Amino acid sequence: MAQSDTLRRVELPAFVPISSPIEEQVRLRQLVGELPTDRFLLRSPSVTLGAVDPMRPPMLRLIAPELRFQYNRGIAFSMNDGALWAGRGPNLLARAGVIAEWWRARLVLAPEFTYSSNEHYPLVDPTIFPPPGSAWSAYASPWFLGEAGMDLPLRMGDRAIRRLYPGQSVLMVDAGPVTVGGGTENNWWGPGMWNALILSNNAPGFPHLFVRTTEPVVTDWGTFDARLLIGGLQESDYYDFDSGNDLRSISMLGITWQPWFERNLTLGAARAVFAPASGWGDVFAGSYQVFADVGAPNLRTDFPQPVPAGRDQLLSLFFRWMLPGGGVVPGDGVEVYGEWGRATQPRSLRDLLVDLNHSQAYTVGMQWLGSPVWDAGRFRARGELTNLEKGTTYKTRPVDTWYASRAVDQGYTNRGQVLGAAIGPGSSSQNVGVGFVSELWDVEGVITRIRWQNDIQAEPISYQDGQGWCEHDVTLASGIRGNVRSPYGWLSVSYLGGKRYNPFFSPRQPGCPGTNIGDVPAHTFSISFQPAVSWRR
Repeated sequence: MAQSDTLRRVELPAFVPISSPIEEQVRLRQLVGELPTDRFLLRSPSVTLGAVDPMRPPMLRLIAPELRFQYNRGIAFSMNDGALWAGRGPNLLARAGVIAEWWRARLVLAPEFTYSSNEHYPLVDPTIFPPPGSAWSAYASPWFLGEAGMDLPLRMGDRAIRRLYPGQSVLMVDAGPVTVGGGTENNWWGPGMWNALILSNNAPGFPHLFVRTTEPVVTDWGTFDARLLIGGLQESDYYDFDSGNDLRSISMLGITWQPWFERNLTLGAARAVFAPASGWGDVFAGSYQVFADVGAPNLRTDFPQPVPAGRDQLLSLFFRWMLPGGGVVPGDGVEVYGEWGRATQPRSLRDLLVDLNHSQAYTVGMQWLGSPVWDAGRFRARGELTNLEKGTTYKTRPVDTWYASRAVDQGYTNRGQVLGAAIGPGSSSQNVGVGFVSELWDVEGVITRIRWQNDIQAEPISYQDGQGWCEHDVTLASGIRGNVRSPYGWLSVSYLGGKRYNPFFSPRQPGCPGTNIGDVPAHTFSISFQPAVSWRR
């Protein structure tokens, strides 16, 4: 069987949602050299549609309904699922819509309906850790109130959630070398498969305007791609009760470069600057902020003082090197990638060089796709490690948790979920998958370990007796996932089962603060279907 026949039999739909089985198939086809690697590290569903052809007659195309069901037993588990917050019990996301094109304009209407039964599970005992005043919701995280805030509820209230979002909707116009537009679609910036430091689909898409290159810009020095994004972030219903601070602005810039000497290598950089906003006028007036100096709002002493509201930032550098057919065995496909980020803006070049790991976070990963095995398919192995925990510099220099901020009260979140890495602030994870990919199906065994919000271990910040937390909060699980491809659609099924040890830092030693919740089962079953059929006129 020819190499290109291994994955190509089922045609890919034009509309490719982030973190979908179809997007995974795009990445695999890049790995064997069937698809170009450009534009993938700064992507959104509208980018996959390509440029609008002004010579084509007006067109209307259906986005066939997509359904995703997830059941969580034991405790909530919600990662990279956009508008859906997957609580304990059954959860559902449904998406459908249309794509309309005329001349140089394209309108994508792809609203999303979400449902979460949001069943009860134990939280931090309110008799031990009461909210520090009536201004805070009982569901707000007690570790991110006050000095370094973050809108990161432990649970989204105590009732079932039914919501309709604009979803992956966008209106854009191709203006020659650039495309301008606005919408609420999710974006993914960076090379990670499980986590992206700056921007992922972990939170609902937020309203934004954008300017991006219409097509990759080819020069003698290589190929460039860029995005400028200005938007507004909104608070959840479960942080504080101050309606005057519910909005924040965000200004983001992402650039990638594929050098002339190695077209399969992509280098990139991204920066996000976020700030309080009194209204939508402030949001869109702050487009310049991504180029601004934000200072060091999180720099503090052992006796923290209030920090005036202002701007904060995150920065990342990343790469991906694809070697289609360049593995140890001819015909193998190999990719390696990494992303390194810094939360605190360096005060000088010396500061950067001396304390390079200060306020850092990073992701490293790889994927190997073996050469065809007879006519059956290919073996695949992949792994990724992400670390957002405090480095050793916190012992000598004050540093706050990734995504938290002293200048921006709700931190780097939208509607109660982190915009970046799905594992969340101060966490780390290791993910491994081994499986087999054929033309019409694939299967993979997976193992995952997540250490949640471990920065809480770094200093005594409890509300009782000045003691620190005494246990790590860890999820360890394994499972299996698979996809079936046909001319009728894409069916994906997965199961992940294990335990969450010491959830919310359940204590095991005398004198430790917390509430003795005990280890809880962590089982997640999900199934999704995206039809491949479409109607067009």
